[in-house]
Amino acid sequence: MSSSLPPSDGPALLDERYTLGAVLGEGAMGRVYEGVHTILRKPVAIKVLHRHLASDARSRKRMLREARAASTIHHPNVVEIIDFGETSRGSLFLVMERLVGRDLGEVVAEHGGLPWPRALGILLQISSALAVAHEHGIVHRDIKPTNCIVTTERREDDGSEVEVVKLLDFGIAKVDEESSSMGGLTGTGEIMGTASYMAPELTLGTQAGVLTDIYSLGCMAYELLTGAPPFSGDNPFEVLRSHLEDPPVPPRKTVPQIPVALEAVVLRAIAKQPEERFASMAALHDALAAIPMSASSPAAGPRPSPEASGGPTGTAVFTGVRMGPGPAGAGSPDVMGVPGGPGYGAGPGAGRSGHGAGPAAAGAGGGAQGPGGGSSASRSMSARSSAFAPAGGRSVVLIVVVVVVLLGAVAAGLWLALG
Repeated sequence: MSSSLPPSDGPALLDERYTLGAVLGEGAMGRVYEGVHTILRKPVAIKVLHRHLASDARSRKRMLREARAASTIHHPNVVEIIDFGETSRGSLFLVMERLVGRDLGEVVAEHGGLPWPRALGILLQISSALAVAHEHGIVHRDIKPTNCIVTTERREDDGSEVEVVKLLDFGIAKVDEESSSMGGLTGTGEIMGTASYMAPELTLGTQAGVLTDIYSLGCMAYELLTGAPPFSGDNPFEVLRSHLEDPPVPPRKTVPQIPVALEAVVLRAIAKQPEERFASMAALHDALAAIPMSASSPAAGPRPSPEASGGPTGTAVFTGVRMGPGPAGAGSPDVMGVPGGPGYGAGPGAGRSGHGAGPAAAGAGGGAQGPGGGSSASRSMSARSSAFAPAGGRSVVLIVVVVVVLLGAVAAGLWLALG
């Protein structure tokens, strides 16, 4: 892959303002460096567009869109965009806050799923960030654990540390007002996103929107709770087919300790029919916030699902003609090249405080649109359910027929005896 910057024997100076240090990660779009603002002495992370993409109009527009989208969303759970500019060689660069932590995908893989209270706290933070993004007309389109960085911040009131999650990579985000000024970023028939988290309607040509982001977050929630996405396959196409056709295995079948209410929220979020999901990300956040951290769960799980998906998780990136997993290990890039892993480590964090993982910190809602109503909610699931439902009815009919036959036999016997 072409270098993003010219080679240097010592630290490179970018735009006469930023000193570049070690490479933190690399992806299809660019390379991310640790850096320091030369005047403010502020640690930063700097993403530089690859040199061979410097003259590519679509790549330049996508990086500009990432900068504009993320900088529009002023939220403690969205990575802060500090600066944007162009190098002397014509490559664009994006300056972000430097985070100390790991991507959420690594955390989940290490533990094989998270305790549900921790998962709930993370979901409250991300859903809050996405609700604000949607209010600004920004749809992320690539919500997944590797696009979230888990870090810690210290509270100003008592000095305690709290877990904070930051949402990254708005490189393929959809912005409502971009149609005229930033059009032509998605090729005809190109599907943007990662297969394991893509809403089924996207494969049928539906445009990405709030409801597709809700579905993606639901898939991520499922993975946080169980250790694996709800749908899998041997390749991205098989995963997409599973999204369309297969019912999800209820999370409590795998982890019985998950509260029933939390499972209902997750299953409603990944309903195959968009109209059966939450109407907004804010409504999803409120439903999550209505679940107390001390919620109790029955020891037994729900009835087994008639079908269960298995096999590989199928997390290969699928963007039209491009597919295949990224490099293995820490710092593995996502679809648009913002690295995951510890790529934002080495240095103090942003220092915001008071953004805890609990419902109170994220905004305890009143459950404006609580869980319920068709939790798994899909035509394919309904079809399979109806196939099983008539069995009880057929049993009743059979009993009635047997009783009628027996009564007829008795009546015939009496008639013969009296005759």
